[in-house]
Amino acid sequence: MKFSDLYILTFLGLFSCNNLQNNQSDYKYTDEVLIYFNEIFHINLEQEKNKIYYLFEVEGCENCIDINSKMLLNLNQNENLVIVFIGESKNQDFINRINTLKKKFLFLEDKFREINNYKTNLAKPILIHLGNNGIKKIQMITDDRLQETSRYINENL
Repeated sequence: MKFSDLYILTFLGLFSCNNLQNNQSDYKYTDEVLIYFNEIFHINLEQEKNKIYYLFEVEGCENCIDINSKMLLNLNQNENLVIVFIGESKNQDFINRINTLKKKFLFLEDKFREINNYKTNLAKPILIHLGNNGIKKIQMITDDRLQETSRYINENL
Protein backbone atom coordinates (compact mmCIF):
# COMPACT_ATOMS: atom_id res chain seq x y z
CA MET A 1 0.00 0.00 0.00
CA LYS A 2 1.35 3.40 -0.97
CA PHE A 3 1.62 6.25 1.50
CA SER A 4 -1.00 8.26 -0.45
CA ASP A 5 -3.49 5.35 -0.18
CA LEU A 6 -2.94 5.15 3.58
CA TYR A 7 -3.42 8.92 3.87
CA ILE A 8 -6.72 8.78 1.94
CA LEU A 9 -8.03 5.85 4.02
CA THR A 10 -7.13 7.66 7.25
CA PHE A 11 -8.89 10.83 6.05
CA LEU A 12 -12.01 8.90 5.04
CA GLY A 13 -12.05 7.12 8.40
CA LEU A 14 -11.82 10.37 10.30
CA PHE A 15 -14.48 11.99 8.11
CA SER A 16 -16.97 9.16 8.61
CA CYS A 17 -16.45 9.16 12.40
CA ASN A 18 -16.99 12.91 12.59
CA ASN A 19 -20.01 12.69 10.30
CA LEU A 20 -21.62 10.04 12.54
CA GLN A 21 -21.05 12.13 15.66
CA ASN A 22 -22.57 15.22 14.05
CA ASN A 23 -25.68 13.28 13.02
CA GLN A 24 -26.28 12.06 16.55
CA SER A 25 -26.61 15.40 18.27
CA ASP A 26 -25.94 19.09 18.12
CA TYR A 27 -27.65 19.56 21.50
CA LYS A 28 -25.62 20.24 24.65
CA TYR A 29 -28.19 19.54 27.39
CA THR A 30 -28.86 15.82 26.95
CA ASP A 31 -28.14 14.94 30.60
CA GLU A 32 -30.69 17.46 31.90
CA VAL A 33 -33.35 16.21 29.46
CA LEU A 34 -32.75 12.64 30.68
CA ILE A 35 -33.15 13.78 34.30
CA TYR A 36 -36.31 15.76 33.39
CA PHE A 37 -37.97 12.72 31.79
CA ASN A 38 -36.97 10.50 34.69
CA GLU A 39 -38.14 12.85 37.45
CA ILE A 40 -41.28 14.29 35.84
CA PHE A 41 -42.60 11.39 33.76
CA HIS A 42 -40.77 8.46 35.41
CA ILE A 43 -39.40 7.48 31.99
CA ASN A 44 -35.82 6.35 31.51
CA LEU A 45 -35.15 7.44 27.94
CA GLU A 46 -32.00 5.34 27.79
CA GLN A 47 -34.17 2.21 28.10
CA GLU A 48 -36.82 3.29 25.56
CA LYS A 49 -36.51 1.88 22.06
CA ASN A 50 -37.60 3.01 18.59
CA LYS A 51 -39.48 6.15 19.61
CA ILE A 52 -39.33 9.81 18.83
CA TYR A 53 -40.24 12.29 21.54
CA TYR A 54 -41.09 15.82 20.38
CA LEU A 55 -40.93 18.41 23.17
CA PHE A 56 -43.36 21.13 22.12
CA GLU A 57 -43.93 24.32 24.11
CA VAL A 58 -47.52 25.43 23.47
CA GLU A 59 -47.71 28.75 25.30
CA GLY A 60 -44.73 30.54 23.82
CA CYS A 61 -44.20 32.23 20.50
CA GLU A 62 -47.44 32.05 18.49
CA ASN A 63 -45.67 31.73 15.14
CA CYS A 64 -43.60 28.80 16.51
CA ILE A 65 -46.72 27.06 17.80
CA ASP A 66 -48.50 27.68 14.51
CA ILE A 67 -45.85 26.23 12.21
CA ASN A 68 -44.92 23.33 14.52
CA SER A 69 -48.51 22.27 15.10
CA LYS A 70 -49.18 22.35 11.34
CA MET A 71 -46.07 20.26 10.70
CA LEU A 72 -47.11 17.70 13.34
CA LEU A 73 -50.68 17.52 11.99
CA ASN A 74 -49.31 16.66 8.54
CA LEU A 75 -47.24 13.71 9.82
CA ASN A 76 -48.39 10.15 9.33
CA GLN A 77 -50.07 8.74 12.42
CA ASN A 78 -47.61 6.56 14.34
CA GLU A 79 -47.66 5.11 17.85
CA ASN A 80 -43.89 5.59 18.13
CA LEU A 81 -44.13 9.37 18.05
CA VAL A 82 -44.79 10.88 21.48
CA ILE A 83 -45.50 14.60 21.71
CA VAL A 84 -44.66 16.28 25.02
CA PHE A 85 -46.92 19.33 25.36
CA ILE A 86 -45.28 21.93 27.59
CA GLY A 87 -47.49 24.61 29.11
CA GLU A 88 -51.09 25.41 28.22
CA SER A 89 -52.20 27.47 25.24
CA LYS A 90 -54.87 30.14 25.64
CA ASN A 91 -55.41 30.44 21.87
CA GLN A 92 -58.57 28.52 20.88
CA ASP A 93 -57.25 27.63 17.42
CA PHE A 94 -54.09 26.15 18.98
CA ILE A 95 -56.17 24.33 21.64
CA ASN A 96 -58.18 22.71 18.83
CA ARG A 97 -55.01 21.65 17.01
CA ILE A 98 -53.49 20.29 20.21
CA ASN A 99 -56.64 18.26 20.87
CA THR A 100 -56.44 16.84 17.34
CA LEU A 101 -52.78 15.95 17.90
CA LYS A 102 -53.69 14.23 21.19
CA LYS A 103 -56.13 12.02 19.27
CA LYS A 104 -53.58 11.23 16.57
CA PHE A 105 -50.42 10.58 18.65
CA LEU A 106 -49.36 9.41 22.08
CA PHE A 107 -48.62 12.38 24.31
CA LEU A 108 -47.36 13.56 27.67
CA GLU A 109 -48.20 16.85 29.33
CA ASP A 110 -46.11 19.23 31.38
CA LYS A 111 -48.84 21.80 32.04
CA PHE A 112 -46.88 23.52 34.79
CA ARG A 113 -43.72 23.84 32.66
CA GLU A 114 -41.60 21.78 35.02
CA ILE A 115 -39.01 21.64 32.25
CA ASN A 116 -38.00 25.16 33.25
CA ASN A 117 -36.54 23.69 36.46
CA TYR A 118 -33.94 21.87 34.33
CA LYS A 119 -31.12 23.22 32.20
CA THR A 120 -32.52 22.20 28.80
CA ASN A 121 -32.29 25.50 26.92
CA LEU A 122 -35.84 24.94 25.64
CA ALA A 123 -36.44 27.78 23.22
CA LYS A 124 -37.63 25.74 20.26
CA PRO A 125 -39.03 22.20 20.08
CA ILE A 126 -36.61 19.39 20.83
CA LEU A 127 -36.62 16.10 18.95
CA ILE A 128 -35.30 13.01 20.74
CA HIS A 129 -34.95 9.91 18.58
CA LEU A 130 -34.40 6.67 20.47
CA GLY A 131 -33.11 3.68 18.53
CA ASN A 132 -32.37 0.13 19.64
CA ASN A 133 -29.24 1.24 21.51
CA GLY A 134 -30.36 4.41 23.30
CA ILE A 135 -30.36 7.95 22.00
CA LYS A 136 -29.82 8.08 18.27
CA LYS A 137 -30.37 11.81 17.86
CA ILE A 138 -31.35 14.76 20.03
CA GLN A 139 -31.75 18.12 18.39
CA MET A 140 -33.36 21.52 18.87
CA ILE A 141 -35.69 22.18 15.93
CA THR A 142 -35.41 25.68 14.53
CA ASP A 143 -38.03 27.03 12.13
CA ASP A 144 -35.75 26.52 9.12
CA ARG A 145 -35.46 22.79 9.98
CA LEU A 146 -39.18 21.95 10.00
CA GLN A 147 -39.31 20.38 6.55
CA GLU A 148 -36.19 18.35 7.28
CA THR A 149 -37.67 17.35 10.65
CA SER A 150 -40.95 16.23 9.11
CA ARG A 151 -39.08 14.11 6.58
CA TYR A 152 -36.82 12.70 9.32
CA ILE A 153 -39.77 11.68 11.52
CA ASN A 154 -41.67 10.01 8.64
CA GLU A 155 -38.55 8.16 7.47
CA ASN A 156 -37.47 6.96 10.91
CA LEU A 157 -40.70 5.65 12.43
